[in-house]
Amino acid sequence: MSTRQDTQTITAVIFDCDGVLIDSEVLSLEIERSLLAEIGLAYELAEYKRRFLGLPFGTYLDAIKADALERTGRALPDGLDIRFGALLNKAFEEKLRAISGAHELVHALDLPKAVASSSKLKSLERKLAMTGLKPAFGTHISSTELVARGKPAPDLFLLAAERIGAAAPTTLVVEDSANGIRAAKAAGMIAAGFTGGGHCDAGHDEMLISAGADMVFASFAAIESHLANAIR
Repeated sequence: MSTRQDTQTITAVIFDCDGVLIDSEVLSLEIERSLLAEIGLAYELAEYKRRFLGLPFGTYLDAIKADALERTGRALPDGLDIRFGALLNKAFEEKLRAISGAHELVHALDLPKAVASSSKLKSLERKLAMTGLKPAFGTHISSTELVARGKPAPDLFLLAAERIGAAAPTTLVVEDSANGIRAAKAAGMIAAGFTGGGHCDAGHDEMLISAGADMVFASFAAIESHLANAIR
């Protein structure tokens, strides 16, 4: 699905990591929603994705804490974030994979490219290394820890673009979350939604378009085809 940016020249690409390059969001969503349901915080999947996908963990945790007080009258249990981390790490060790086509495209892509993610830098680099994607980006891996404001603010994408010498209007950002799309648009970049992750069900494309996506891709093959026509 494409819209108004179809023929615009693209001179650089910035990729989100979780749910775009690696199929981690499907694992995270299952673990997070299950743990939250145990303490009385049940979320419909669509609501959860719309509100929380793409947020820095600190921002996400603040929102969950507020929900816990409002919905249950109780604070989050101590150590819940540690349980999240332990279960996610175990799941990643056992199941984490690159999304189909990601490895081939990013290693072959002959444009300035970067990763810009809400993950902490140490975790981000580890996940990219585990899936064989890290060498394609070299040092051009930016974490929300490096900026004052995380997504949906534009700071992270602006930093990533600066590091690769990219002009915002011709930089394509590939994102699976509404918050990431909002950040890309706020940065003045071309915002491409991505629905190729295991967590993307019916309606995910509409959520991204509602957030401002200029186009939506269902696979890396679709991204490759688009880039072939947009690189000048």
